[in-house]
Amino acid sequence: MILKSAHIENFRSLKDVTVSFGRQTAILGGNGAGKSTILKAIEKFYGSSTNVGVDDFFGKDIDNPIRIGLTFTAFSEAERESFASRIVGDEMSVVRVFDLRSGKQSGKYYGFVKGHTAYEGIRSTEALTPKKNAYNELRKSNNALYVDLPDVAKGGEIEAQLAGWESKHAYQCAVIQDDGQFLGFTNVARGSLSKSTSFVFIPAVRDASADAVDKSGTAIARLMELVVKSAVQRRKDFQAWQEKTSSEYKALVSPENLAELGNLADDLTKSLRTLYEDTAVSLEWQPAAGFEIPLPGARVSLEDGGFQCSVERQGNGLQRAFILTLLQHLARATVLSAQASEKETSSLGPSDEQNPLPGVIDEILGEPEAEPLIPGLILAIEEPELYQHPTKQRHFARVLTRLSDGSLPGVATNLQVVFASHSPYFVSTDRFDQVRLARRHPVSDAPHKECKLKESSLGAVCQSLESAHAKPPGTYTETGLRSRLHIVTPELAEGFFADLVVLVEGESDRAAIKAVASLKNVDLEALGIAILPASSKNNIDRPGAIFKSLGIPVYAVWDCDKKGETIDGEETNRALQRLFGSSEATLVAADTRIEDGFACLERNLEKMIEEEFGTAALLAAIDSCKERFSIQKNDEAVKSPAAMEFTLTKLAEQGLRSPSLELILEKICALKSKSLPLPA
Repeated sequence: MILKSAHIENFRSLKDVTVSFGRQTAILGGNGAGKSTILKAIEKFYGSSTNVGVDDFFGKDIDNPIRIGLTFTAFSEAERESFASRIVGDEMSVVRVFDLRSGKQSGKYYGFVKGHTAYEGIRSTEALTPKKNAYNELRKSNNALYVDLPDVAKGGEIEAQLAGWESKHAYQCAVIQDDGQFLGFTNVARGSLSKSTSFVFIPAVRDASADAVDKSGTAIARLMELVVKSAVQRRKDFQAWQEKTSSEYKALVSPENLAELGNLADDLTKSLRTLYEDTAVSLEWQPAAGFEIPLPGARVSLEDGGFQCSVERQGNGLQRAFILTLLQHLARATVLSAQASEKETSSLGPSDEQNPLPGVIDEILGEPEAEPLIPGLILAIEEPELYQHPTKQRHFARVLTRLSDGSLPGVATNLQVVFASHSPYFVSTDRFDQVRLARRHPVSDAPHKECKLKESSLGAVCQSLESAHAKPPGTYTETGLRSRLHIVTPELAEGFFADLVVLVEGESDRAAIKAVASLKNVDLEALGIAILPASSKNNIDRPGAIFKSLGIPVYAVWDCDKKGETIDGEETNRALQRLFGSSEATLVAADTRIEDGFACLERNLEKMIEEEFGTAALLAAIDSCKERFSIQKNDEAVKSPAAMEFTLTKLAEQGLRSPSLELILEKICALKSKSLPLPA
């Protein structure tokens, strides 16, 4: 089974957040937005610890319990049988509740079942006599619905009668929370749920050198125990030697060979009788347990470029890659070990009780090329880009994608990857539906803020594009849209991290806007504004619709490409105007319009500034720029922000300016200043 969604309430900055998950999920947002808190909430669900403090509650309000609920789907046949009573509509939800109101730690797990809401009070009553009284009171009520509830002699018979009634009156049942005994387990790390789902969390800060020490409690020690030491202990020669050694040890420490204990008892008796007469001390040896043979520890070192040394002396990037590898294999080994143990237990015959089936773990592991049997492994990584240079980030991102889509050899197809990142190398516009955008929002009745998430879908963007292009529903398909997103430049992924995106056609447009901003002392980067070229006006609609669907404000600038009496891309011009805020009545085929959400230029930006500065003055300034920056061609000069800034400065010294460029900058800044936090 796989994780479908998480619903988190009152945990740190998460007042009430629902997160959906796919094979790969990217949680993006600024520092302090709540990205890592989502991962830590899921870790809290899976963890064995019940400890929470006041600071773990939203607004430090312990009157509202912390609720971390996970919903699972895509069950195997074995899982359907195991969780049959908790699967409702092909989904199973489990919530862990942390409550400090009773003055003690909690952390109880609750499942959800189809049940009759009127029976909740009866079921929540623990004492049998009051439970029976409540049951009989409902039976004897005037409600005809309960006339077929039978009489019971003992309170312990009530649950069976209620369940039988519910099976006959399914139409009167709803999904309700159970009594906190989710299939009888209290600790998910040791319970039945852990056989079907496991969670591995790699935080931003983790000590690789500590994990690499073969010492109790460390990751490498646990991995050694599950994969290597367990295999050694299954060997017949090892078992025979251990049995022989244990037998010799037991004989050596048998009571008849250890008279020293009796001597000590006599000495203690003499001393005790000086205080109390007629007393005695008796000491008896207990039977010796079998002798457990300790296996030697392992020393871990890493080799990089032919140089081998201890983990802590390697680079941070290699250390982090080692942690990822280690924990991925640890999660795999944990699940396989549990499966092996279960298979051993179920396969034992009368003569096998002392000697479990040899090689079971090897049978389950299979050959290295075989697909491992990992049920529902969730690999969560906080800031996977840490300590990785750009090329390694790109490679790491591809590995994570292949892990999640099952295309990496030797990895199960039901592995999910969730990460919180600040890097555009880990996301792309063709996978925008994997993005969960985190933002902090003011709380009306509190001084602090809460985290809210925004996500989009292929279907939503298809509808937006159909509206922009005035096409009937169904014109754009999800499959077709996905395939058309591959032609969009990867640089556009930076827009997922911006507070406002300015979409332009090419480098010259970006250079002109950045140059006028610098001339006006406007720091676009400090304002969180990203100017991103789409390479063509035909490519602006898709990223524009994507960013807008995620609640990211977008300003678009494009050329209408009017050449004499002809217009290149007339329908595209109208579609972009619709997409960025124009009403149908105000659409134009080709004109210069600088509006609150877009700027379309009748011909192109170069022609516009040439008209505003004058051809002679502009060419002279560009010639000075070419000489200053050793540029050969005019079109090269207008594509460089530094060169354009130099050109505009030269023109400004002559009292010349571009009112249109300055107005575009004003509109961009105005849109940024009035842009509100993402809607809930």
